[in-house]
Amino acid sequence: MPGAWTALDTPSELLVALRDGGGVLFSRISATLRPGRTVLAGDLGEVQPSELLNFLHQARRTGVLFTRSGGIDRALVMLDGNVAWACSTSPAENPNGPATPTGPALRQQVTEIFLALLVVRSGSFVFQFGVNRSGVPGAMSLDTQAMLFDGLRRMDEMELFRARIPTPDVKPQRTGKKIDGQVTPQAQTVLALADGARTVTELAYLTALGEFETTKVAYALIERGYLKV
Repeated sequence: MPGAWTALDTPSELLVALRDGGGVLFSRISATLRPGRTVLAGDLGEVQPSELLNFLHQARRTGVLFTRSGGIDRALVMLDGNVAWACSTSPAENPNGPATPTGPALRQQVTEIFLALLVVRSGSFVFQFGVNRSGVPGAMSLDTQAMLFDGLRRMDEMELFRARIPTPDVKPQRTGKKIDGQVTPQAQTVLALADGARTVTELAYLTALGEFETTKVAYALIERGYLKV
C-alpha cells in the first residue's frame, strides 16, 4: 500500500499505521492533547459511528476518537464517555472560522461535528486512550447518549430534506418571489446569500449555521418558492 504512514503507539503484538492524508489535524491533536496508546481501530463502513460512540459512552472511555472519511478528518475528545471537544477539517463544520470558539459557539461547533460524523458510512477510525485534560480548549461534558438521540432524529429529518437538496454541493438560487412577514431573519440571511453560485456547504460557513440548519432553512425556502435548485 504505497504512501506515507505514521506508526501509532500500540501493544507490542500489533502494528497500526495511519496514512498521511496531507493534513495537519492528527499531528496537531497529538501535539496538544497527547493521547496515549491506540486501543481501537477499524472501518466505519462496518462499525457505524453511532455504535462506536455508544460503546465509548457506555464504557466511560477517555481519549481521542480520530476519524477520516470523504477527505475530511475529525477528532472527538471523550472524557469519561461524554463529548468534551471536537474539531474538523471541514469549513462547514467550523462556522466560526479559524478563531477558537467559546461558550455557545463552541457547543454549536462540537454538535455540528458530532452530527456530521453520525451520517458517515465509510472511512476509518482510531481511538487513542487518555488525553491531556488541561490541553482541551474549553472542555465541556455533553451527554453522548442525548446527542445520539438528537442526532438520530436529525438524520430522519435530513432524509426528508434530501428529497430537495440531495447533497451539500447543491447551489440554491433565489426565485425573486417577494418576501412576506413569515420569513425569519435566519432564513432571510440564507436567502440573501443564495445566488446560485454558492453551495449549501458554503452557505453553512458564511451564515455560521452549520450544515444541518442551513439545509433545513434552504429546504423550507424551496418549499415556499423562494429558492430553486
